[in-house]
This record gives sequence, C-alpha cells and structure tokens, in this order.
Amino acid sequence: MSDLNLTEMHLASDVRRELNRQNITGPAADLVLRYTAPARHEWRVLQSAEAALKAAAATGPEVDRIPAVLSAITRGCRPGAVEQSAELVAKAVVVLALDANGIGGPRGLGGGIAAARHPAFARPAFGAGPCGKGRRQASDGGAWMAAALDAGSRLLDLLGRAVWVVPRRGPLVTEFGIEVPLSLDWPLAPREWRLTAAKRGLLFVLGLLPEYMPLVGAAGEPADWSALINTLVELTAP
Repeated sequence: MSDLNLTEMHLASDVRRELNRQNITGPAADLVLRYTAPARHEWRVLQSAEAALKAAAATGPEVDRIPAVLSAITRGCRPGAVEQSAELVAKAVVVLALDANGIGGPRGLGGGIAAARHPAFARPAFGAGPCGKGRRQASDGGAWMAAALDAGSRLLDLLGRAVWVVPRRGPLVTEFGIEVPLSLDWPLAPREWRLTAAKRGLLFVLGLLPEYMPLVGAAGEPADWSALINTLVELTAP
C-alpha cells in the first residue's frame, strides 16, 4: 500500500506521475484521477478564497481575520458565522465577481470572451501566489475559474446576505445586504477593472443588462454611475 495520500496532491499531473510509478495506467489511472478530483477542487477553492481575501484586506488589519474565514469555509459553517469579518468577506466576493466577469470584450464589458484574470489570481500579489497558471485560457484555466466561482458562492453562504456594488460611498450594511462602494481610489482592482464594473453598473441599473456580474448585484442612481464612468475614462485617457 502506498505511503502517499493521493488526495493531498494538488495537481492531476502529480497524481498521474505517481500512478505511473506504481504501474497504474490507462482506464485504471483515469478512475483514480476522477475519484481524487473533488479533493483537488477543494484545494483550489481555498486557494482562490485566500487570494481574494488577501486582495480585499491588502495590508490592513483585516489580514489577521483571513485564517478564521478560511476555517469557516472548510468547516461549512452556518450563515452569519463570519459576521465580525462581514466587510472583508463582502469585498472578497467582489474581487471574485470581478475575476469571473473579466475585462475586455467588444464593448469593454468583460463577459464570457474576456481573457484576463484579476491580478489577485493572475500573478503573485497581496502576499499570495498565482492560482495555477493565472490565465483563463491556460490548460488549467477552466478548473481554476470554476473554483473561484465556488469560493465566491461559499463566502456568500457564510455572509448569509447579498453583496451589492454601488457607485459612491454610503452605509455599508443595509436592509438589502452589504454594499461595497466602487470609489475612485478603490484598492480592490486596477482602474481598467473599475471602469468595466462601472459600465456594467450603469447598464444594469438602467435595465439594459440582465445580470450585473456573477455573485453580486449593483445598486445606486444612474447619474452616480455616469459620473464615475466619466471620471474613470478621463483618468485612463492618454
């Protein structure tokens, strides 16, 4: 019997290499790879959640709360279990939503054809390493994107309430959920990502988009979204 725990190997290539070493090949190896896939997905979920939380906390004091949130994900805690870290978790969900939506596309709205990943997942940043190869179109891109969405869903479950992106600062916790303001000095994403989110916000509140972004909604007055877009465009102009 092997001393190695195949469920603790994070890469399918490592599992297959170990199976080859044990002369387990063909359909038999495929069986083992399928059986151990949930464990690798779980690891990617936690890595994605940690990267998003570190991006949300940056260098602030909330960094110390990250281990407790990750532990709550692992233990499958009930909604409301991260109430003391609600703001941090809400911001992390927005980071994951930005990543799921992406940037680019013919109208600069991101969406399914977007190629870029949020910097928190694409390269070493905020004290975390890249999640896999860090590219949507990479060989592991689909698995990591699925894990990131799963991480966002689990964080929302822990919050037990909705997360809304708004164009200006206001009360954080409302009767509708937790609001995360998309301000000009927003540390959660580079300017191009903020502009994409602002464009989608305006179109969403005008009823022109059926969905704002995965995981989160948008609220606020169209005029406020308009002002944010115009300012961001001016700031990004050469």
